[in-house]
Amino acid sequence: MNDVSINELIYLAQEQNEDALNLIIEKYKYLLNVIIKKYYVILKNANADYKDVYAEAYIGLLESIKNYNPNKDASFSTFASLIISRKVIKYVVYKNRKKNVICDNCYSLDYVYDETDVTLTKYLKDYSNEPLKLISNDEDFCELKNKIKSVLSNFEYLVYTYLIKGWNYKEIALKLNKTNKQIDNTIQRIKKKIKSCLT
Repeated sequence: MNDVSINELIYLAQEQNEDALNLIIEKYKYLLNVIIKKYYVILKNANADYKDVYAEAYIGLLESIKNYNPNKDASFSTFASLIISRKVIKYVVYKNRKKNVICDNCYSLDYVYDETDVTLTKYLKDYSNEPLKLISNDEDFCELKNKIKSVLSNFEYLVYTYLIKGWNYKEIALKLNKTNKQIDNTIQRIKKKIKSCLT
């Protein structure tokens, strides 16, 4: 085909002639792969899907058919290459935007996480506010509190109550009229006793 017949086909395609459009697409679809290969490394780094890139390049070819003006100096293949390249580059820019990178690397909450056919929603569900769990936690906490109280002396338990309120050993010593060293030694004993009761 010479340039004149290509220009005629383009004119017919622009006038909604399906056969002319199909002939041009068939003749120039090789450009899609040539341009995609040209940007292969960039597309790979952007984790681009080949089908998506090909679709963008194909749209670029259709746009170039629709917008080509044979009265301009450029040949159709040059014009089409430019439009297709722009489409591919625009797609790469889109894929490299931070929000898209984040979205591409995310799983849907309906995603099946492993072979058990359990969705991600079930893995991430917060059961901590369920009434049964809260009652169970309260019971566990009361049991632990009673256990700690039983292993500590009255004085140690008093120091312990100030500790869990966020007081430091100097403040406790001042409050209980004891030396810093006495309170520090008491805290060490408390730690050992609580540790032994938790194991």
